[in-house]
Amino acid sequence: MSEESTAPGARGRAKRARLAPRVIAMLAGITAAVFAVAVGLGVWHLKNLQTSALTKRADLVSQLQRGAVANPLWQYNFEAVQGVLESLKSDPDLQHAVVRKKGGKVVAEVGKPAPEGVGTTTVSQPIVRQQGEETKTIGELQLSLSHARVNARIETTVMWALGGLAVLLALQIAGSYLVLRYFTRPVETMTRAMGRLAEGELELEVPARDRRDEIGRMADAVQVFKENAADKQRLEREQEEQRQQAEAEKRRALNELADTFESSVAEIARRVADGSQTVHQTASEMSERVQRAASDAGEVASSAEQASMNTQTAASSADELSTSISEVTRQITESSVMADEAVSEAQRADGTVRSLNDAAQKIGDAVSLIRDIAEKTNLLALNATIEAARAGEAGKGFAVVADEVKSLANQTAKATEQIAENVEGIQGATGEAVNAIERIGSRVRSINETVTQVASSAEQQNTATSEIARTLASASDGVQTVNSRIEEVRDGTGTTGEMAETVRTSAESLSGEVDTLRHEVDGFLAKVRAA
Repeated sequence: MSEESTAPGARGRAKRARLAPRVIAMLAGITAAVFAVAVGLGVWHLKNLQTSALTKRADLVSQLQRGAVANPLWQYNFEAVQGVLESLKSDPDLQHAVVRKKGGKVVAEVGKPAPEGVGTTTVSQPIVRQQGEETKTIGELQLSLSHARVNARIETTVMWALGGLAVLLALQIAGSYLVLRYFTRPVETMTRAMGRLAEGELELEVPARDRRDEIGRMADAVQVFKENAADKQRLEREQEEQRQQAEAEKRRALNELADTFESSVAEIARRVADGSQTVHQTASEMSERVQRAASDAGEVASSAEQASMNTQTAASSADELSTSISEVTRQITESSVMADEAVSEAQRADGTVRSLNDAAQKIGDAVSLIRDIAEKTNLLALNATIEAARAGEAGKGFAVVADEVKSLANQTAKATEQIAENVEGIQGATGEAVNAIERIGSRVRSINETVTQVASSAEQQNTATSEIARTLASASDGVQTVNSRIEEVRDGTGTTGEMAETVRTSAESLSGEVDTLRHEVDGFLAKVRAA
């Protein structure tokens, strides 16, 4: 008991010894995570503010500079334009500035484009020139400001934040250790006391019972544990005394039971001998009756077998008829489905042809519009020819163009006439197709109704045939069941005969066993009294 109690207690103390570091690590992790999130949000907000301010400044500077370079650029004074850009070098965030003419040619440039991966804020402003009420774009100013200083400020902020986090974690770890040490020391003392109680040291004094906090309530619970352990030892002593008393009482009761048993066994043995004789006579009569029952069961089984064969033949014929009617019903059903599909296809074809007729009507309307346009074009060409004739030599070229336009207008008119004739032919054909499809749909629906009626009749015949087949099958099953039961009766009569013979033999041997029983009872009583 000592080793079993000590080993778990040592393991428990080892686990509690690791509680404080785990709690401190958890608190430090939570603090670091919260601080990291706060620093991340702060850095993100700071970067957004710095980038937004840089973008506003770049936009303001580019607007001011585009006004300064507008006149020199208009006057092709590219040196003055370069001088304006040179003034931007005083901006510590300047990365690159360039002025391009309207065609894209660079006329002035300061700085260099940022390498790939280096953050910049780039704005472009059009350079305009006001000419009266018209504003004309004569070039473009592109300004790029570097994020280097913004990133440097952010890095400095992050470094200060990390230093603050390190100091905060150090203070928190130290404070957490002191607080946990204050609360865990009494718990460790209580744990050692509970371990000693578990090992059987019931004379020890439970510490910290005078405290009024959770530790004091734990000490009270340990005191209850100590008192319960003492009560357990007392109850074990009392149970041992009661066990000894019960053992003496058991020996006395066994002696009384042996005397009673001895007086009763003699009468029981006599009754068993008389009963075995009666069982012997009854078993002989039962064996004769079982043989007669087995003979009658054989005759009944033969008749039932013949009836079963006749019923199975009728059921097989009904099943074949039901299968044939089911096949006819399936084919009729497929015909009905195909008729339904034909009606659907006819309806879709009717819709398609009607859509074609509507499209042909729209084409006719478009042809009429084209004819009107051609007539107006011909009239315009005629007027242009007259005006070209009035113009003399200066209008000859225009007259040739007017003749070509007139010729194209005439060709368009002829083509529209042909299209109109074709459209009229299409409309006539589609009308006839619509009428034909309607007739086809009507006939297919009539066929579908007839097929549906035939399918209904076939289904009724199939139902009746199936019912006949099921009835015959049930009858066959019933005959088979009767035959099976008769076979069971035959087997049962044989088994019963064997059992009757066995009972008769057992009854004969039972008489001889009675004497053996009396001898064994005498030996048993001797052992009981000696116990």
